[in-house]
Amino acid sequence: MPLVEITIIEGRTSSQKSDLITQVTDAVENAISAPRKAIRVAIRELPAEHWAIGGVSIAEIRAAQAEKKAPTYPLPAQSRGNDDQTSKDAGGHWK
Repeated sequence: MPLVEITIIEGRTSSQKSDLITQVTDAVENAISAPRKAIRVAIRELPAEHWAIGGVSIAEIRAAQAEKKAPTYPLPAQSRGNDDQTSKDAGGHWK
């Protein structure tokens, strides 16, 4: 019985979440030939205040963007001291 757990920030419509569940179920069914009735999908929604990137909450980022003063937070390449944000290995992972 495959179980897919998805964590997202609050704010999506019921229709969007329903579409997500359907498409994830389709993907699991196709990828591993799991019986559709056995596939479970759980969506966990977090408030924007409870999710952070580089120590800055999504709520703070959104507020700053609304004020046109977006805070900076480390992106994968920047956090590694590399200004080239396209520096990935063959597997698509940041070097």
